Amino acid sequence: MKIQTVYRYQAWLLLLAILAPTITYVLYVLGYSPLQYFNYTTAVFSVSGVILAWALFRHRFLDLLPLSRDSVIDSMSDGIILLDLKYRIVDINPAARQLTNLTTVLLGKPLQDVDLFLAQAIEGLVHQDLSLTDIEIGDSEANHYELRLTSVQDQLGQPLGWVVTLHDISDRVRLLQQMQSLAIHDSLTGLFNRRHFSELCQRELQRLKREAGNSFCVLMIDLDQFKEINDSYGHSVADQALYQVKQTGRNQVKVWQPAPARVTP
Repeated sequence: MKIQTVYRYQAWLLLLAILAPTITYVLYVLGYSPLQYFNYTTAVFSVSGVILAWALFRHRFLDLLPLSRDSVIDSMSDGIILLDLKYRIVDINPAARQLTNLTTVLLGKPLQDVDLFLAQAIEGLVHQDLSLTDIEIGDSEANHYELRLTSVQDQLGQPLGWVVTLHDISDRVRLLQQMQSLAIHDSLTGLFNRRHFSELCQRELQRLKREAGNSFCVLMIDLDQFKEINDSYGHSVADQALYQVKQTGRNQVKVWQPAPARVTP
């Protein structure tokens, strides 16, 4: 609101500097000058110059802020896409072009024609009356982005379009995935730890209650004389032994799949 007030003062001062000599000259032509045949327009131009100087130095009429929009938006690391009500691209900054590979986008082209996945995500937010979601962009190595949708309205509150912001959260998602993996896996063998094993058993028991006729089995393996290995050769050798047992067990375990049914002609 403070910035808008500064701009309002600038606009009024500029309007006054333009209208003052114009009105003075019109009054002179119509014969309303205080002294007949004396034109005050030149003197009023001096006053207009003072008003312009006041706008320049006091209210920063040529300040960097209103003139640096392009450089600020274009230098942002977040992708910015401006869409109208028909999902046509009104403006897009370089970061958004790089994130979405929209290098040859023509302004005014529907987003559905250049990036269907992104267009569907935005339409989903609009239909669900939401403003934030996470999406993945990319084929081989998908990057994660926070998609934020902000409505653009005029002074009467009528919608004009949307501002789409893409913020890269790939590092945060990868860190969260690593933390989740460490929470359920043993750091030495890479197998599920005891807590996650108990959760899987509870999940399977619940599934058996819902689906009659299914069954599952649990295999327990005990390593004989493992304590002697640990006491005789140390923890590092015992850790290697555990890892080799895990590798051997994984190589021996095969997932059973039913044979395809034979069709008799």
